[in-house]
Amino acid sequence: MSAAYPLLGGAFGVGQALPLGYDSYNVPNGYRSLYYDTPDHSYRYGDGAIYRVDPGSQLVSAVVVLLSGQRFGVGQMLPQGFDTYNVPSAYRDEYYDSSDAWYRYDDGYIYKVDPYSQRIVGMVPLSYGNAYSVGYEVPAYASYGGYGAYAGYPSHQVPYAYDNLYYDAPGYDYHLAGGGIYQVDPATRLVSALVALVTGTNLSVGQPLTTGYDTYNVPSQYRARYVDRSDAWYRYDDGQVYEVDPRTRIVQAAIPLTYDGYLIGQPIPAGYPAYPVPEQYQGLYYASPDYDYRYYEGGIYQVDRDSQIVTALAALVTGNNLSVGGMLPVGYDAYNLPYEYRDRYQDGGDNLYRYNDGRIYQVDAQTRLIRSIIDAAV
Repeated sequence: MSAAYPLLGGAFGVGQALPLGYDSYNVPNGYRSLYYDTPDHSYRYGDGAIYRVDPGSQLVSAVVVLLSGQRFGVGQMLPQGFDTYNVPSAYRDEYYDSSDAWYRYDDGYIYKVDPYSQRIVGMVPLSYGNAYSVGYEVPAYASYGGYGAYAGYPSHQVPYAYDNLYYDAPGYDYHLAGGGIYQVDPATRLVSALVALVTGTNLSVGQPLTTGYDTYNVPSQYRARYVDRSDAWYRYDDGQVYEVDPRTRIVQAAIPLTYDGYLIGQPIPAGYPAYPVPEQYQGLYYASPDYDYRYYEGGIYQVDRDSQIVTALAALVTGNNLSVGGMLPVGYDAYNLPYEYRDRYQDGGDNLYRYNDGRIYQVDAQTRLIRSIIDAAV
C-alpha cells in the first residue's frame, strides 16, 4: 500500500445514506452560489464539509469542499472530496481548469493541482495580511471602511485614488483592511473578492504581479496612455504604473507618476510648501471648483481641492532641455503649449507638441520619441 485516501470529510460517508435530519438545504452562505440543489444533485453541510447527495437515493456521492480551517501544502496530494471545480466566481476568469492544471478553493486559498498526479503545485492566497478572507464574513471588529476610515478620508471606504473604481453599489460594498481592498456582499457581509492591494511597497520589475490586481486600476488621468492590450496590462500601485505581461503576469516595467515631489494618490505632505504654478503655465493650470495646481521641485501637480489628494503630475518644469531621439518624460500627457503657438502647433494623429522651458518639442504620438525641437518659442 502506497497511500490511503479517506472517503469521509466530516460527518457523512461517501456511498452511505444521508443521515436523518439533513433533508433541508444548509450549505454555508459563502458557498451557496457554487453548491445549490438541482434535480440531479443536492448539497448538504455537516461537520466541516460540504457533500454532494443523490436526491433520489439520498446517498452521499462526493465530498466537494472541506471547511476544516487547515491549509494544504504545495507537494501534497489533493485531499479526497475536491473533484468538483469550486473557485469563487470573482476568480473564475483567471483560474479555470484545463488539461494542464486544475484549480480548487479551500478556506481563503486557491490551489493549483496537477491533474495527472493530483499533487498541489501552487497556492494563491485570497487574503492579504491576515485581514479579510474570501468566503468568510467580515470580522465583527471591522467598521465602515475596513479598520475605520483613513484620517483625511472621512467619506471614503477605500483610499481616494481608488474611490472611482471601488465604490458601494446595490450588490457590493468595498472595504480597506490590512493593505487590501475587499469586495463584500452587503446583505450577507461575506467577503467575495480581494480586488486590489494598497501596500505602500512598490512592486519590482521581474517579479510576478501580486494577487489582487486582476482589475484595471490606472488613475483616470493616465488611462488614455496606459490601457490594457493583448500583449500588456497596466496596473497602478502607490505612485507607479506597472506594465505586466498578461501571459506570465511578470512585471515588465515600472513608470513613476511623481517627479521628486508629491506622490499620486497621496495627500500633499504636511509641511511641504504649496508654490504657485510658474507664470508661463498659469493659462493652462489654474484653480477650478474641483482642482488646484501646485508646483514643487520641477513638477506641476493636480490636487483635489477638498481632500488635498494629489491626483496627477500634469507637467514638468525641470530646467533641463530635452533631446531629439529621447523619450518624452513622464508628466507631459497634457497639451501645454503657450497660447500664441497653439494655432500653429496642434496635436494630431502622428505628432504631439509639448512645451518645456522655452522650447516646443515635436513628439511621435505612438513611440513618444522626440522628433524635433522648435526654438522660436517664448
